[in-house]
Amino acid sequence: MTEEHAVGFLWDAEVEWDRKDPFGGDRSKDFAKYTELGHDEGLKVYIAKYKWYEDGKLEKAFYYNGSEWEKVEDVDLDLVYDKFKFDRETKELKKDIFEEVGAVNDPELEEICKDKLKTYELFPNRIAETREATIQNASKMLEKYGMFVFKPRYGFAGHGVEVIEELEDFEEPDNPEDFIVQRFIATDGYPDWGVEGPHDLRTIVIDGEVQNGNYVRVPDEGLISNISRGGNQKYISRDELPDEVVEIIDEITEEFEKYQPAIFSVDIMFDEDLKPWVVELNSKPGTYYHHEVKEKEKEVPKIKNILKMLRKRAEA
Repeated sequence: MTEEHAVGFLWDAEVEWDRKDPFGGDRSKDFAKYTELGHDEGLKVYIAKYKWYEDGKLEKAFYYNGSEWEKVEDVDLDLVYDKFKFDRETKELKKDIFEEVGAVNDPELEEICKDKLKTYELFPNRIAETREATIQNASKMLEKYGMFVFKPRYGFAGHGVEVIEELEDFEEPDNPEDFIVQRFIATDGYPDWGVEGPHDLRTIVIDGEVQNGNYVRVPDEGLISNISRGGNQKYISRDELPDEVVEIIDEITEEFEKYQPAIFSVDIMFDEDLKPWVVELNSKPGTYYHHEVKEKEKEVPKIKNILKMLRKRAEA
């Protein structure tokens, strides 16, 4: 490949300029690997904070030269791999980036994945009943199901999640449209995989293809299974996925066809009857291997597929 496409991986506060490497730890090693493998796909990978982007350029960025991280300035971009937060502050910026240089993911797809109420409205038969967090809706949930989950409408990583069993334990937020109440689904594991109790299955879809490096996440305690919050994981191959899970993923992938190439995850839990339910969609599933629960041989193929997807989008 004679010409490389410059791709900016844009982040939030994780990346800081006063360090010798972008993340200040093992994550920098992971993205040095992205850079090395990126050359094989005709990509030149730059790591930057999203606030360093303007009009198709990066004011400054980190670049791994094969032996160490360099700090570079005034980088023209051909594409952005969007890894930064979605909120009211960044929504318009994401649209501008998509129009100016292109991005993975399309911001419309990210908004669907981030908005738990919108996700439910798209897939009401696959997701537990979900409503705005008003006192009226909370009361109805308790009447119908005996308990419910309260969480931020646009939240991530299990932050702000509560299980409510009594109406007096629920206080309607000042902005109920930014929170949801959702039917609580009791989970009792998945015996075929040796998984017991609360859990969720993260399935990764890259450019329309389910990956082999899917995994079940199990909390150390409580109900929050995110790896960043101390959860453990067990890898599940594509061939081990139950037919109904594959059916769910196919349905979601077909709905998102117009946004391809894209990357997203479908998080699923099994109820006491082993029926799968979608917990949420994630437009930024983490793919790295410098972590005690991660396995390099399971993660590197996904990294390669992400880079192939980015090349495809850059060429388009």
